[in-house]
Amino acid sequence: MFLYGQRSPRRRPITTPDITWERFERTLSVVSHPYRYRLVSLLLDHNAGRISLDDLVEDLVEWESRFEDRTPDPYRVRLQLVHHHLPKLEHAGFIEYDRESETVAVASD
Repeated sequence: MFLYGQRSPRRRPITTPDITWERFERTLSVVSHPYRYRLVSLLLDHNAGRISLDDLVEDLVEWESRFEDRTPDPYRVRLQLVHHHLPKLEHAGFIEYDRESETVAVASD
């Protein structure tokens, strides 16, 4: 029998020390944009460690042009990366962005 406001013993929240709703929502927010999803995918597949910002821009321009009739402006892509996407990924703990060398790597634990 269901009593309003009481939880069935079978319906426990999905929360463990490693996965919380807050972390799950943050992860979805971070990879919800196609650029950020592509960046995380590239970094996880890239075995050399760091990737230059120029290489990331080049890859994103090529990748995006496959889905649109026009080629995106590399300058616009670079600005979006530097001012929005890389800081968001870095703040969430996914990447390390070295502004001096303009390189990006998966964040170390």
